[in-house]
Amino acid sequence: MLRLIPRLGIGNAFRLLGYRILARTGYYRWRLPAGQPYSGPFFVADGGDRRLLGAPGGAGEVADRILAGELPFFGWDWRRIGFPPDWSSTTVQPSAHWSRLDEFAGGDIKDAWEPSRFAGLQLLAHAACCAKTVHYVEACNAWIGSWVEANPFNTGVQWKCAQETALRLLATIVSADLLERHAGIRPTAALMRFIREHARRIQPTLLYAIAQDNNHATSEAAGLFVAGAFLRSHGFVDGESRLWLKTGRRLIEARLRYLVMPDGSFSQHSVTYHRLMLDTVSVAEIWRLRISASPWTSLARERLAKASRWMETVIDPVSGDAPNLGANDGANFFAVGQSPYRDFRASANLAACLFLGRRSVVGGGSQLLELTLGLKVPPPALSPPLEGMEIFQDGGYAVWIFGHARMLLRLPIFRFRPSHCDVLHIDLFWQGVNLLRDGGSFSYNSKPDRSTYFAGVASHNTVQFDGRDQMPRLGRFLWGEWPHGSWSREGESSLSASYTDWKGARHERRLRIKGSVIHVDDFVSGFTSSAVQRWRLPPGELKLSGMQVKGDSCTFDFSGDGDLKIRIVDGQESRCYQATTPVRVVEVERRTPGRISARINLLKEN
Repeated sequence: MLRLIPRLGIGNAFRLLGYRILARTGYYRWRLPAGQPYSGPFFVADGGDRRLLGAPGGAGEVADRILAGELPFFGWDWRRIGFPPDWSSTTVQPSAHWSRLDEFAGGDIKDAWEPSRFAGLQLLAHAACCAKTVHYVEACNAWIGSWVEANPFNTGVQWKCAQETALRLLATIVSADLLERHAGIRPTAALMRFIREHARRIQPTLLYAIAQDNNHATSEAAGLFVAGAFLRSHGFVDGESRLWLKTGRRLIEARLRYLVMPDGSFSQHSVTYHRLMLDTVSVAEIWRLRISASPWTSLARERLAKASRWMETVIDPVSGDAPNLGANDGANFFAVGQSPYRDFRASANLAACLFLGRRSVVGGGSQLLELTLGLKVPPPALSPPLEGMEIFQDGGYAVWIFGHARMLLRLPIFRFRPSHCDVLHIDLFWQGVNLLRDGGSFSYNSKPDRSTYFAGVASHNTVQFDGRDQMPRLGRFLWGEWPHGSWSREGESSLSASYTDWKGARHERRLRIKGSVIHVDDFVSGFTSSAVQRWRLPPGELKLSGMQVKGDSCTFDFSGDGDLKIRIVDGQESRCYQATTPVRVVEVERRTPGRISARINLLKEN
């Protein structure tokens, strides 16, 4: 653990220590005292014209389902929680100051946090902007009023995490702005208090957010900046709002400079968290434009453009899906105008509009998201379709785009802490199907604990040595002994990469593409008993015959310089948080050092 501190950052270690000392000594109970519930209304009609977005249609159907007591969880699961929602559905003490709570003490806290990300409020506001009646506006008032009643300022688990506070704040402002611009519904003093309390909660614990080196800081910075901008746009210019604008801007620029690498990769090695970072900063950019504030620094703008380009590079344009890389907690900020959870094109389009000055080259996605945010939509992209191989050497990715395929190789490069054991993992989309797939995350705190399987090497298309993971696990979100490795490009379509793990086992992977055939040669050594190469495929029939495995979309021909044992087993994957589905897994095992080769022939549709 001590050897890991320099890689995590000495400054971050002191920030985290300082945060914990301040929490335990009662500083935050003094600095952020518990508040009292208050009443609305939070939105009132101003009597102006209603610039409706259109007939309610699907927006009304979704909103009616929410009014009937259901709410979407984690992008896939509708759960019955009542209306207004039961905000107290958690075993964590509801009446204690947040600094005294352990959010992991009562199972998966995200079950309690998910409704309080206010996707439901966004959906109700959208319906209000499509309907001529006011009952959806009344529902918006009931939503926030019930939340305030159940969660007084700084009391209970909903105030524990400043990032959750920021996401709720941003969702509320997006909803309020939508209501004001399209339905003639203006925010009241009660809503301004709601916004101020959320910003006040975020500011004092920024040291914790910065110490995480992830989207905690970008989300919280965006929350502060947008809160200040919203207040300014409504005539509330005071010391607090100016501080939040200044702090939010400074932190956005600093975190983009540090967490978004020069090639556009994000620190968390996760497509869903990359999307969350871009979505929250996109909201900040829209409000920067709204109040005519000066542009971000040139370096911040460059990093945002690169991050937007990274996003569209990894997205499969047929399905809109992307590799299920790294940690995945179900985060999907925009509820309005957003496609299904695993369709990333709407966010890619929004980021491209804002930071590249064009629509995304992957196409797809609804323009409703941009329109509801009040963004002028630029013309379609003039850039040619992506093709060939691109190396993101800062973040550690190689991406091949050929024909109807998109393939990613996870290189052994770690500037920031890894969340999964996915070194030399291969992810492949073929004709819109995620053919070779990552296992996902499932849950951060499940009972029984299944994180070892989902975050471990067995849930990835790479090699496992002696039944262990590629790194020793040190905590819920921390791995030790990050692998050291190297890579080299060997032509337009060939690449090799290698690493040695913490116990001396070595894996070299050589990858070559010719037409619709992928050649993978794995050279393994330094292990004690076994090396297992895995290929995780969608559910479906697989036939094993000798050294060949044949499926509906591809065939595998295996070879090696010694005895290989091939088997087909059942596995699990989690493409959405807390959801599992079966997969088929091809395992190729050898007991002695040597080579395992796989020739993958992609089959065209009949």
